[in-house]
Amino acid sequence: MKKLTQDQKQYRKRKKEAKRDFVRMVNENGEISLRVSKRSLCLRVSNEVFNALAVICEAYGKDQGEMIGFMIGNSIHKLQTIPEPKRTYQPDGKCERQPMTEPNKSRFNGTGCEKQVNVRISITAWKKLDDFCVKDQKTRYSKKRVVEHLILDYAKRNSQEL
Repeated sequence: MKKLTQDQKQYRKRKKEAKRDFVRMVNENGEISLRVSKRSLCLRVSNEVFNALAVICEAYGKDQGEMIGFMIGNSIHKLQTIPEPKRTYQPDGKCERQPMTEPNKSRFNGTGCEKQVNVRISITAWKKLDDFCVKDQKTRYSKKRVVEHLILDYAKRNSQEL
């Protein structure tokens, strides 16, 4: 049987940790405490978004994972990308929903994505992002697109502070 390398062991440990919400750890003084575990997020973004994220991270003195997690936790509820579809009333009293309008931009990732961002965000931020993208079907945006909107929106709103 082949032995695992140190990197393989660390990868398996991180992957196993990402399945749980909290991880028990022992402090320096011997007390057992809990900390929130982290999950990996991989995004391919444009140069504009990458540069905006770099400026924001430098201004706040945080790394990319912390800053993206902070934006998701504090700003995702402010992001309203697509309004809820309007209802049309039929003469017989039934109410039908109109089909959702598609975004104006093409939804393919083939163009405009030059940089790759690999970050580890907390499980709470991951779940908020997942709820917004997957369970809240009115958005119909991928996690990548939502994070891009968050970064650009955060940079636009806080441009006077930066």
